[in-house]
Order: sequence, then structure tokens, then C-alpha cells
Amino acid sequence: MLSVVQAVGGLQMISQPLSHKFLQHLPYCRWMKEGSNGVLKPVEEDGRIWVSQGTLNIKKVVRSDGSKYQCIARNSIGERRIESALIVTAPLFVHLRPPYQVLSIGQEAAFNCNVTGYPVHAVSWKKDQRQIPSSSRVRLLSRDVLHISSVRREDRGMYQCFVFNDQEGAQGTGELKISDVAPTFISVFSEHNVHPGDSISLKCVCTGNPVPSVTWYLDDSIVGQSQRITAGDYASDNGHVISFLNITEILLEDSGEYQCHVTNDVGSVYHSNRLNVYGPPFVRRMKNVTAISGEDLVMRCPYGGHPIKGIRWVKAVITVAFMTFGPRCVICNRVPLRSLGMSRLRFSSTGTPTFNLGFLEGAPDDVPC
Repeated sequence: MLSVVQAVGGLQMISQPLSHKFLQHLPYCRWMKEGSNGVLKPVEEDGRIWVSQGTLNIKKVVRSDGSKYQCIARNSIGERRIESALIVTAPLFVHLRPPYQVLSIGQEAAFNCNVTGYPVHAVSWKKDQRQIPSSSRVRLLSRDVLHISSVRREDRGMYQCFVFNDQEGAQGTGELKISDVAPTFISVFSEHNVHPGDSISLKCVCTGNPVPSVTWYLDDSIVGQSQRITAGDYASDNGHVISFLNITEILLEDSGEYQCHVTNDVGSVYHSNRLNVYGPPFVRRMKNVTAISGEDLVMRCPYGGHPIKGIRWVKAVITVAFMTFGPRCVICNRVPLRSLGMSRLRFSSTGTPTFNLGFLEGAPDDVPC
């Protein structure tokens, strides 16, 4: 029969005696300890471990003392073997290393569950108090090491390592944060030429942390949604934000320069391109522009229709091209002309700009703002 002796590591002295009746006729007694390979070897006595009158004494028990022991006793009556299992325990403590880490999206992450105390019967992992589903990206390299091959935004949170034995359990926690990143574009929409009645979808794909928000503009005004025009966005599995603007039954008035404006707490970025609708030219009413003397100014022409032969800028009904601005007045875009830039703005530049659009064929001569 196997007897079990339990001791707390470093705190107790234990002894395993033989029966008094057997000791009365004891000429020989030998203690054996089972090694990690299952082979019995004689117990080595020292100042901490000794045998006295058939009793095995161990002072200040350590973890390595835990094993199966066998006492072989012989006398004139016969031989007897006694087997005991010594289970050494120590309070469990768990520390997650590193306890805190800040990573960028796409980097690798690892948490190590460092355990002191014994025995350890089971180890489990959780994130934010929920079980972590194993995948090719998030997996256990061993029961003590959790590895994330490519960090995503949803990986941020608190990670917990739980350790158990028959008597107690313990846990350690570590936090993974995703570093703040200004938004950037993954892909953007290009310029399109369409006819009235067509449908189109403009799309911007971006990334950033915190999750960026997307706003759509048409000629510097927020796009109003309707039954024909809808905007929305969603997050992909890899953490990208996919924003779209859908337009059905396109009208001439949908023509213009569309802008996808992306922003988060760190920064912002935008992309713009034209949607050209075949039809006669028109110019949307411009908003008033306030400028600071001495600073640069860019004014965009909010025109529509397609194709456009050219754009002329005028100020106070005087064609800009004939004004004596010199190097102070710059046409910002090449053909087709779309905006007017002025450097070193002076008060003498004030006035009411209007636009003169020429259509390629059969268009009105002037379409003022």
C-alpha cells in the first residue's frame, strides 16, 4: 500500500518511521528514492537528510525532495518493503512578463507566464476575462507562453494567466496597448467620367489608431445623404476601415470634386478626385472666404459638367489674367484649371471673384459664381 505524505516546501521537517514491532528485530534498513527516470536509488544522507533507527528524516523540505520513497527492511523474520509518496507544495504566485507593452499594428507580441510555487497541475489563458480562441495568429508556444504573430487593434486589453493545483489557484495579468497612429490611406478612388443615370461607388480604405472617422465632401461641403446617395464604413478583419460613397441615378448636379477626409485623435489625411458628369457646365455658389493679410490663399472653383474647355478666374468683373498681379497670382492646377492660388495676400486683392467657364462644344460663354 502506498502512503502519501504532504509537506510545505521550506517549512517542515518530516519523518517516515517503521512500526515499533518490526524495529525490535531490525538488523538492516535501507531507504530508496525514485529518480525522474523511475529508477530507485539509495537516499544520500547529509546534514539535512538522515536515517535514524529506520526513520527517514528530512529537514527544511525542498521541491526536489518530492518523489516516491521505498524502505527495504530485513531481519530474521523476513523482509518488508514500505512505499511512500512525498508531495512537496509551495504557495503559487504568477507574474506575467512583460506586465505592460505598447505595440504598433502588425508587430509581434508575447506574454510569458512565470510561476513560482508547486505543484502546477493546470495553466489557462484569458483575455478580458474571456477564453482566448486559438488560431494561426494567436497561439500557445507552450503552456506558459502566449504568442501573437501580427497584432491587430482588437488584441488590445488585459491578458491573464491562471495556474491551479489541487489546493489553490493564482493568476497574473499583463496589458497590451496599441500605440496611437495617425491615419493613412491603403487605397483611394480615382477620377471618373459618367453619364446621367449611371451609378457609382467611391471607396477609401484607411488605417490608424484610434479608429479613424471618415467624412465625405463635395466641393468642400459635406455630402448630404438621400435615397440616391448613401455613405458608410466598416472595419475589415485586418483592422482597415473601408469607407464608401454610393450614388445611384447620377444627376448633373452630382458632378464635382469629392473628398474623403479621415481623422482621429492623432492626425488627419484626405484624398480628393473628380466625378465628371457629362452635361453643360455650371458653378456652385462659393462660400465667403476669409484670409489673413500676408498669408497664402487657395480658392477652388466648384464647377461641374463635362467636358470642360477651360476655366477663367475674374475679380470684380476684371479678368485675372489681365490684372497686374505679377508673381503674386498663381494658377495652381494645370489643364483642366481648377483653383487659383495667391501668395503674399494684400488688402488690394479683396473683391468678389467670379468664374468664366468655356464648354468644349455649344456651351454658354460665361457661367459666373
